[in-house]
Amino acid sequence: QASAPKMDDDIFAEEKEKQEKQDAEVAASWSKRVLAEGSGREAWQGARTTLHIVGHLSTEDGEIFEDSRSRDVPQLMLLGRGSVVPGLDRALLTMRAGEHALVTVAPEGGYGAAGSHSVWHERTVPGSSTLVYDVEVLKLEEREFQAVERRRRVIREVVERVPELRRRYAQMKRQVTRGDAIQVGDDSRSDLVGLRY
Repeated sequence: QASAPKMDDDIFAEEKEKQEKQDAEVAASWSKRVLAEGSGREAWQGARTTLHIVGHLSTEDGEIFEDSRSRDVPQLMLLGRGSVVPGLDRALLTMRAGEHALVTVAPEGGYGAAGSHSVWHERTVPGSSTLVYDVEVLKLEEREFQAVERRRRVIREVVERVPELRRRYAQMKRQVTRGDAIQVGDDSRSDLVGLRY
């Protein structure tokens, strides 16, 4: 006799248990050794960060698989959004702006048994590898705050230009009324789009 299908509650409970187990494994998978203390605020979920990351295997040769320093181009990412392996993601949330640290991540919080063959890495990461990241957080920023400030700046610039645009528009109207030939370049047309009295 076939067993009855699982109820939604049973499936939900199983998934929740799996997720809790995975979260516990990730939480226990990383450790951090601070090389230089940071002086800025502590990182937070969703912070936009600029940082240098050098990732290498914890083997004897310590093969490097990721290195922003050699390219001299810091990485930009949003913290806590899965941009990096889970163990490193958790570790970054404990760091401060200006902090330099070594973060060790066990396979459970790294690439697991499968490893990584991503095109983003300079080298393939073998399965079940413990990873060591040399991380320096250069800057932490509020992404939402930046967007609001950018909008305010654009509005302020537009408001400041309104008198000039009105003057130019009035001048063009007078020229048209008198029948004078006027030359309107692309800039003038785009400036006057949406201007209403």
